Amino acid sequence: MVIASYLVDTNILLRITRRSDPEHKVVDTALARLAGKGAILYYTHQNIAELWNAMTGPVQRNGLGLTPAETEREVLAIEAGMNFLPDSEAVYRECVGSLWRIASQEFRFTTLD
Repeated sequence: MVIASYLVDTNILLRITRRSDPEHKVVDTALARLAGKGAILYYTHQNIAELWNAMTGPVQRNGLGLTPAETEREVLAIEAGMNFLPDSEAVYRECVGSLWRIASQEFRFTTLD
């Protein structure tokens, strides 16, 4: 039997931590169903960095305006309920290379106008 595993997107993490979010119930139900089927749910350091930025960012800039202490509590809850998926240097280099290629293409497109 193969056990399914999923890398949980940062937007999902944001919605699961914010009970007032209109999508919270849908996300909560989906994650509970996956966990109930034995799926392994993963997060990465990148997810947590993005989550931290969104949660502690000022409301005027689309952040949630939470304090670092409030944000830390949410991160600890994620860490308790999911598994950390570490990156290797090879994964990092591939990701940075892809970002550079995308940025280079976008630059060429935007300068042709």
